[in-house]
Amino acid sequence: MKIKVLGCYGGQLLGFHLTSFLINDSILLDAGSPTEALDLEDQFAIRHIFISHTHLDHIKDIAFLADNRSLKRMGGADTNRQIVVHSLPENIEVMRNDFFNNRVCRILRASLRSVIRSWCSSRSRPDRPSRWTV
Repeated sequence: MKIKVLGCYGGQLLGFHLTSFLINDSILLDAGSPTEALDLEDQFAIRHIFISHTHLDHIKDIAFLADNRSLKRMGGADTNRQIVVHSLPENIEVMRNDFFNNRVCRILRASLRSVIRSWCSSRSRPDRPSRWTV
């Protein structure tokens, strides 16, 4: 298993990035700083994001990752790679209602209409993590 620490701080200063760990080049544990720490090709390789909780320092770059993916597709990428965001159902609900709500991410949301593919929740088993595909 290959683990790369992209950031491990709750605050952002020069040389100190927000919480994010890249696992085997395609799995992100929290999304505080991947767009600051990874180039576009490495960002495009990310397939799954696992969110521990919904503090901004753990979710900030989900929107920017999706935006960068749309830029890569506009630049001629022939694959449409999606990112699946995994977390507890209550975390997914908070992100959907309070972050990706066309108020906080209004500009990004409008530009990402084609990127946000589906909303999935696990209603039959509340103890199971939910997922959201962007």
